Amino acid sequence: PTFVSRYRTFFDFNSDLTALAGVTYVNGPTGGGSRSHVYGVDYTMKWQPGVRGRSAILEAEAYWARPGTGVATDRATRFSGFAALTYEVAPKWFLTGKYDHAELPDGSDTLRSYSLGMAYKLTEFQLIRGQAERVLSHVDAGRTLITVQFQWVIGAHPAHKY
Repeated sequence: PTFVSRYRTFFDFNSDLTALAGVTYVNGPTGGGSRSHVYGVDYTMKWQPGVRGRSAILEAEAYWARPGTGVATDRATRFSGFAALTYEVAPKWFLTGKYDHAELPDGSDTLRSYSLGMAYKLTEFQLIRGQAERVLSHVDAGRTLITVQFQWVIGAHPAHKY
């Protein structure tokens, strides 16, 4: 069996600033008969003062994986994570900067990416987003990705600012 444990807690600093912090642990079997372990932490902070057109979200996650025998030749701990900051630059307009880092489980490569995106929130349920991302690798040539996305959310909207 694979075991997953998760703990998350909420911080309400004041009426404008809230945060969520969490930890994760996963333990599961490998193809080689041993077990792998994954440890993670995550943090999300939201600043939403009651002023129209002003808000910010800081998000970050980090994971450390210790592969079992038979998965990676050196059994070294691998690290992956990301950090992103989204700021509402004008009513309904959001600018996001993000950094990603990932070490592949077999130790063959480390990927890093930097991205910058702009989104326009048509309604609470519709969003148009454009993003440019630069991906760098130790074994492949770097590449640039351009993404245009339309999101249409179906379902209930959040009950409160968080």
